[in-house]
Amino acid sequence: ARGREPVQPPVAEGQGAARFKREDTIPMLISTALNKPFRILLVTDVVKAVGYDLPFVVMPFMSAWVLGEKCLSSGKAFQYLVLCNLIFGLMAVPAWSFLASKTSKYHAHLTFNALLALSCCSMTSIAYDSGDCGSTYQGVGLVCAFGAIFGGTFLINDLISDVVDYDQLLTGGLRREASYLMAINFVPKFMSIPGESVPFLAMAYFKY
Repeated sequence: ARGREPVQPPVAEGQGAARFKREDTIPMLISTALNKPFRILLVTDVVKAVGYDLPFVVMPFMSAWVLGEKCLSSGKAFQYLVLCNLIFGLMAVPAWSFLASKTSKYHAHLTFNALLALSCCSMTSIAYDSGDCGSTYQGVGLVCAFGAIFGGTFLINDLISDVVDYDQLLTGGLRREASYLMAINFVPKFMSIPGESVPFLAMAYFKY
């Protein structure tokens, strides 16, 4: 009859349940991981996040127990190491930008990761300072090199812009910059937790 509301058909159990929307967090993160170039960048950033805060976590112990205090007090050595790390990191940003412009963002990022791995491995060569300040100078030099290399960490964000353009091609014009930037900054945060806790367990194991 006219004026009566249409009767809705019965809904079976399990039907009509709330479904994920494209804007929801979990589906959005999963959809970005389906992009192969972004997936590679995400894995590299997750690996880097494990040791992202490691230098500043272990540096006070490095200056006190690895280098010792025969050349400099641990407080002064820590201050010098932090300042060298930050200053050389800022100074190296134009150099990394120049390298990316002369070669490519991909090759610059590849060089960044290779040098970062080499710099981290070189930290194991630091020995206890017997008082001649040789090991202290070596530690300062390696920290300066680490800071200069880490100045290229911004290159991954430049590559994300290319990934977004590629995603726009795949999706037929849909741009999702916010989704990719959110994923590249959100997911690696989980891996920074082991990087802050495992060093203390390792130092306790080796009696530091």
